[in-house]
Amino acid sequence: MNITYKKLSLFRHILTKTETNYDKMKVRKKGDEMKKGKWILLVLLILTGLALVPVIKKQLIPEGLRNSRNEDVSALRFEVNDAKAVVFYPKNIETEFSLNMAQFIKDDLANSVDQVETLKVDFNQYEIGKYLFLSFDAVDEQDHLIKTYRTICNLETHEKVEGNAFFQDSFYEFFSTEVRYQIKESGILGDLAFSREFYEKTTGSNLHEFELFMDEESGLFSLVLCLSDQEVLVEVEIAMEQLASYFKEDEVMYQVNDSVVHPVRHYVDPERPMVALTFDDGPVRQNTLIALELLDLYDAKGTFFMLGFRMERNPDVVLDVINRGHEVGSHTYNHPYLTKSGTNLNYQYSRNQEILSEITSGEAEIRLLRPPYGSVNQTVKSTSPYPLVMWSLDTRDWDTLDAGATHDAIMNNVKDGDIILLHDLHESSVESLRTVVPALIEAGYQLVTVSELMEARGIEMKNGVTYSKARK
Repeated sequence: MNITYKKLSLFRHILTKTETNYDKMKVRKKGDEMKKGKWILLVLLILTGLALVPVIKKQLIPEGLRNSRNEDVSALRFEVNDAKAVVFYPKNIETEFSLNMAQFIKDDLANSVDQVETLKVDFNQYEIGKYLFLSFDAVDEQDHLIKTYRTICNLETHEKVEGNAFFQDSFYEFFSTEVRYQIKESGILGDLAFSREFYEKTTGSNLHEFELFMDEESGLFSLVLCLSDQEVLVEVEIAMEQLASYFKEDEVMYQVNDSVVHPVRHYVDPERPMVALTFDDGPVRQNTLIALELLDLYDAKGTFFMLGFRMERNPDVVLDVINRGHEVGSHTYNHPYLTKSGTNLNYQYSRNQEILSEITSGEAEIRLLRPPYGSVNQTVKSTSPYPLVMWSLDTRDWDTLDAGATHDAIMNNVKDGDIILLHDLHESSVESLRTVVPALIEAGYQLVTVSELMEARGIEMKNGVTYSKARK
């Protein structure tokens, strides 16, 4: 989806400045009588032409317009800095509501548009239940889009409805991830889309104001971001099947998908530096949930190598990790040395997947294993059904139990392609994220999952093989 204005007009009626073209009019000469009367005819043409000009101009904006569905269309005509303009609006809703919207557009254009010859404003409309969604496109004589306006009318009360009235509070964190993903993918903001300022301006709490147009397939959100002392207008399109689970109970507009797994999208630029934050020994409810919040603030994703018995205790946290776009890996069921004789390797390998399948109704799977203590031998390598993920930067957070020390261990040693070892078991490790994550962002790093890191570097992971980093 490109973050640009989207054409939504259902019909077009081109307005152009009137050209009388009297200089091109030719009077054919027919004998001597025509020759004698040419001066009289010329005078008459000049006199009548002056009267015809306003008539011709008026006819360029005809009365009784009907759109492509043969519906009546009303029109508000006016001038903007000497340019002829018209706003078309529908008759199928209360006249006062439509006219007020047309008047608002007129006033706004008068204050924001110049150096155009003509303006036309066409509309698109879509009705869902008791709501009518309206979108107006203002274009110039070259059909270039100048501005888009959107509004929503409650057909029962004939009152304006704000776009955010349809969604639960949980929607805005999801919305934040989509705004970030689509802006990055489009490239419209360049480096700014990977900056700390961008992330802080696009948190869920900062994205409650937007204009909205919906139809049966998607919702189109228009919002203004204030970045680097500039206002940037962007549009984000989200499929209705994704929006469905976020509608308020009394505003359901689409059949909700029964799936429990619906991870958000995360954009990774393979040309930019990146590191993978990894978390062992969880999930620990309070710590892991705080870690997720701190990561979300900066569009950071991590890989959580979980212990099976803690997954059993915190199934909702496991599901939250997945749906927020992070990666769940295995750290075995109960943290044994896999290299010790007598260890039931098959159980330690398989049990976590069984638990994950129970939590997600079989909709998610484990793809990575971190051996406890980083202990591997040839037997582990030959029997593991997963790639073995080690690390290149050990924070020793389990030893220092100090957030500042963990911060320094990372920022003093981090390199592009590092896999960084942390533990969400410890509160101090989670607290270090408050400074570590924004510091890594300011240093130019993307924070990605292990699988995203490997894919971006073109590394195909294989079962039983150890991986500790992914340098360029």
